[in-house]
Amino acid sequence: SKSYVSVEAKRGSLTTLNMANTVATRATGVDAVATINGALTVADGLHIMLNTATLDLELTLKNTVGTTATTFNVTGGGAKFQLGPQVNSAQQISLGVQSVAGTSLGDSDVGFLSDIVSGGPASLRNGSMTSASKIIERSINQVSVLRGRLGAFEKNTLETNVNSLQMALENVTQSESNIRDADFAAETSNLTRAQILTQAGTSVLATANSTPQSVLKLLGG
Repeated sequence: SKSYVSVEAKRGSLTTLNMANTVATRATGVDAVATINGALTVADGLHIMLNTATLDLELTLKNTVGTTATTFNVTGGGAKFQLGPQVNSAQQISLGVQSVAGTSLGDSDVGFLSDIVSGGPASLRNGSMTSASKIIERSINQVSVLRGRLGAFEKNTLETNVNSLQMALENVTQSESNIRDADFAAETSNLTRAQILTQAGTSVLATANSTPQSVLKLLGG
């Protein structure tokens, strides 16, 4: 939608019509609209991006898509990492790595890295230095973006989770050590003392209750 076409007459008069056959002096581009796995995507022209908890997708549609509806399903892909103790989607994360083959680096606008080989449409022997330079620049940018994604995932997700698990392990180990290092003799002595006090208290209560009962028996006799 950020692209548009506007026609203005320099001399005389000119009437332009849009696809609805009505007068219009300006035509604005339309962004693609797509729903992938139930989620509405954000599109810039034909370039579609989607980032959810279970899917990170970026693709470019062909111009032949037009206004017709196209349906496709994403069934899997990428590597799944287990980050928590429970095996469920809330404690798992998936990461996809795009192909870095020569036939994939680049794009349909400038060409692909495999086009630079001898005999290819962007071969240096054919004098296609400009095309080859654009392809290499686009490929370097794609590889840099991919390395940034992988580095950020490793630093912000994996290392953070590893550090958290290590701290939890240290706390559990320390608690276990404190339990094992308890003074068994002292704890046994405290337990015996508590039992004696409990028995003594019970005996005193029994004696106190028996005295009024003896008096009542004498009065009744």
